[in-house]
Amino acid sequence: MTGMYPQPRRVQPSSPGRLGMTLVAAAAVALASLGATGANPAASASPKRTADAVAELLRQKQWAAAESLANVQLTRLAGDPTPDSLAVADALFAIGWARLGRVELTDGAALRAASRCLQLRTRLGADPLEVARAHDLMGRVLDFTGRSDTALVHLRRVVELRTAQLGPVDTLVANAWYRLAMVHRNLFDLAPALDEFGHALRSASARTGPSTRR
Repeated sequence: MTGMYPQPRRVQPSSPGRLGMTLVAAAAVALASLGATGANPAASASPKRTADAVAELLRQKQWAAAESLANVQLTRLAGDPTPDSLAVADALFAIGWARLGRVELTDGAALRAASRCLQLRTRLGADPLEVARAHDLMGRVLDFTGRSDTALVHLRRVVELRTAQLGPVDTLVANAWYRLAMVHRNLFDLAPALDEFGHALRSASARTGPSTRR
């Protein structure tokens, strides 16, 4: 159940200069694959193509490159007289998820990005499953930074939103129950953990394939 999300791991770049070149190259490749051309692919790509490139970098677990390109997207959207706030939320989500993937959490940037993303998606009436993803990111970042009690509030909301949208039997619902159970287990709160593990097993066992939604 944990396999449907990229799992965080610490990376050790060899040098800042080499890392910077790697980020540029990775972002350029991702954009070029989506049709962006020219000396500066990030500047020539549409916001939609840039968002797709960021998503692809996240899928490949190229955390630093994804964060860099998401910041380019934020800068561009900030200069638009009519910015797409849901696109801003998506870029913020990518920054938070990339920071989580790199375990770069001590400066609070991941939590700020996740919080702003959640606020925008909630206020603008985004797809409830996208709101759930923002709650999931908040829960994960809070749990990683030792604020598990607050994390549980967000992770319970993930269960509620996904169950309402997908029904009780779905891989994403099972994943949400499992994440909730793991936080309770790590807090040595075993009674709710066992109950939530049971919900996770029941949600996953009756489905033949994984949900296509994230």
